[in-house]
Amino acid sequence: MIVDIDKQISFDIIEAHATSLDTQKMLRAGVIANDCDYLAVHIENHPDFDKVIVKLDRGYLEYITLPTEVFNKLPRYEYIDK
Repeated sequence: MIVDIDKQISFDIIEAHATSLDTQKMLRAGVIANDCDYLAVHIENHPDFDKVIVKLDRGYLEYITLPTEVFNKLPRYEYIDK
């Protein structure tokens, strides 16, 4: 089932749950910062986990699977008009 819920995700959660993401390499390259929050677009939910795509800096996207309890605790993403 695809669900339309945008959440705010921190570096710590990304680092803890990213499977193929080398966060240290991405920190050095400036693609991610450890003091920022990012947009996590919810793309799929299952009974025990949720799949999200995280929009990192410089237009990079990262696919992450989060336990449902972690996903449910994430705050909603606040869009700001520029």
